[in-house]
This record gives sequence, structure tokens and C-alpha cells, in this order.
Amino acid sequence: RLLEELEDGLGLLVRLGQHGLGGLHQDVHLGVVHHLFGHIGIQDTASTNSYRSAEQAAKYLATNEFYLSLMGVKKDDLAFFSPTVNYSIRTRDIRMSGMFRIMKGKTPVEFILEVVRSSDIPTYWIKKVGDQISPFIRDQFWKRYFRLEPTFIFLAEDLDQALELSEIFQRGAGTDKFRVTTDKDLSAGIDKATFYKYDSSAGKMVPVNASIFHPSNPA
Repeated sequence: RLLEELEDGLGLLVRLGQHGLGGLHQDVHLGVVHHLFGHIGIQDTASTNSYRSAEQAAKYLATNEFYLSLMGVKKDDLAFFSPTVNYSIRTRDIRMSGMFRIMKGKTPVEFILEVVRSSDIPTYWIKKVGDQISPFIRDQFWKRYFRLEPTFIFLAEDLDQALELSEIFQRGAGTDKFRVTTDKDLSAGIDKATFYKYDSSAGKMVPVNASIFHPSNPA
């Protein structure tokens, strides 16, 4: 399975040229890809804990897919994209899949990306939300890194998982400032992907308009 994921990653690199990302855009893009692939070393493939290594590789590649899709549509408005970021919470760190900023005119819109896989649900996700993300929001540690409170974007494998992770997140973090999309939705392109909000009263995911991820109107 890990080899399959790495083959997918090579395909991702090949697709760089298909987006016409030349010059500075291509350099930035290759920098992000290089950073993510730097986390998948030889030791991962040889590890006795190969299952966990494969999980991590899959997350890095999913982050790459999200970035590739985002860059293809919003390259002129994407102020930055930083993969695999660490935030400090007192004496602990919290690692997220990425952070990025989209400029809406002169207004910055801040996001934190987290790729959530089936192996994270429910145990690991409950712990991460309760012990790390909740104090990051509640005690406003986010102000160390952002001018405006960021919106969380979660990339789930499917809608069933999206619902479960949303229930855990809203209950544990006490906020509805997040949106969820799925691997299948993202495969159509981020501008065509369906994003969902969690309706806690109805206990279901509701599609929402995510115009921030649509192509910018030409000047």
C-alpha cells in the first residue's frame, strides 16, 4: 500500500506541468512538494511499524493533492501555503497538515488544514481535539500565528467519516468554525468540490457555498 501511495506521489509531480505553473509559481510549488516528500524517507519504508508509516505517507500525499488543486485555481490569490506546521500550546506542540492564506481583495482569509483518515477515528481524533486543538482555540493560542481567527478545513475519506469527525470536533472544541470536504469531492477539483458544515441539531452534514475556493473573477 505504501508503494502505491508513493507511485501516486510521483504522478503528482508529473502533473505539475499540466497546471502551467511556471517561474515563481513553479518554484514555490516544488518547494511545498519537496517539503512534504522529505517526510517520507527510506526509514519509513523499512520501518517495522510499516502500517503507521503508510498512514503518514497517505496523509502527506493527501495534503499534496489539496495543495495542487488549490494552487491550480487560486494561485494568484494564495498568499502562502505551509505544509506540516507545528503550533505551540504551553509546553506542548500540535502538528497540523498545513496552514494557508487566501487574499480576498485586500482582506486575508486564514485557514488550517487537517487531513483525517479512518485510522484516526475515533480514539486518536478525540485525544487530538481534546488535548491540543481545543486549548489552541479556547485559550487563543492561534493569535500567535494569525491576525484573524482561522477556519479549519478537514479532508475526510468519505461522508460517514466526515460526520463522525465533525461530531467529535464540535463537541470537543466547542466551535463550528470549520468546513469538511472528502477525497472524492476534492478529486473533481477544489473549485467543484462540495464543502460541508456540520448541523448539530440535525446530526448531519449540510453542503455549503465555498466561493472562497472558486476561481477569482477577472479584473
